Amino acid sequence: MRFIELKGDTWQKKLIYFKDYYLGWTLLIIGAVILGLYFLYSTVIAHKDIVLSVVISTPAPVDTLRMTEDLNGIIELGEKETADCMQISPQKSAGAAKMAILTRFGAGDIDIFIAEREDLTGYAQTGFMEDLSECLPKNVYDRLEKEGALMTAQIIEYDQSTFEEISRGEERPYAIEMKALPYLAEYIGMMEDPVLGIAASPDEPEEELAALSFFMDGK
Repeated sequence: MRFIELKGDTWQKKLIYFKDYYLGWTLLIIGAVILGLYFLYSTVIAHKDIVLSVVISTPAPVDTLRMTEDLNGIIELGEKETADCMQISPQKSAGAAKMAILTRFGAGDIDIFIAEREDLTGYAQTGFMEDLSECLPKNVYDRLEKEGALMTAQIIEYDQSTFEEISRGEERPYAIEMKALPYLAEYIGMMEDPVLGIAASPDEPEEELAALSFFMDGK
């Protein structure tokens, strides 16, 4: 038998035999073990829950990496919690970008939404943005109102079959203008007329308010 023959073989012949008959399987098993360990690490050990999701809709350059790092540094987070900032660019496909944003809104995966004024107005009119007069602390809201930094919009109701406008709600504040957010400008400085809104949610906006305080006052 071959294993008996190997007893008298030189180490070079044994190495060739191992390479020919076992190397491929050995590498396959090692690769499977590494892949399994990586999956375990990324999904269980290193996994963190996103408690603050910031989405910026613009084709302009945005420093999402530094924004994420800075927000993680100022928001009180648990060991397994993190903030996440991402950019969705409508430059290549406006339709695909809008679908991605609508999907994230529908799934509750947006907490803070930053976009050009016209774009965010459209999302506010369909009920995706929080009424800031109801979710902001009174002192913060009063300050923004005094500075004239609130953008208002009306929620519009459409007929589901004809898509014709049925009614318009009253003007309500749904976004904050850049004049009140000086510390946000360094991340999105190339945007033309950006505004910031808080996504409608039944949850208390604790992390959103912490991020807003940072964008307003740098702390």
